[in-house]
Amino acid sequence: MDFPLQLIPNPKEDRIPPVYLPEIGSNLEFVYGMEELKNSLYLLLKTVKGRFLQNINLGTTAVPHTVEDEFVESAVVRCCEQIQGCSCEAVGFIDDYIVVRVTYQGRVEEFSFSVASL
Repeated sequence: MDFPLQLIPNPKEDRIPPVYLPEIGSNLEFVYGMEELKNSLYLLLKTVKGRFLQNINLGTTAVPHTVEDEFVESAVVRCCEQIQGCSCEAVGFIDDYIVVRVTYQGRVEEFSFSVASL
């Protein structure tokens, strides 16, 4: 997986003329390491399997806000396994967030993703 770019929306873009905040939005920011892993996992969780142009075998089979927790947990684990060298240690739900603990390159990291964003 290679998703080193992070797009950050600029809250000022809705103004006319546009007012940009420095280093926020409308900029491509390169991210590496665990932040890149988080981006990759987020894209896998957000994209329905079969919709990735690069590889139709990537993506998720679950829609978190419409299925049972056990199915979502299984789908998150399968998404983590799609990233080479990544394994899922735990999946939990806190309020409206999915919390994922992964092991990658010898490090254990915990990420949270808003269910509404998926």
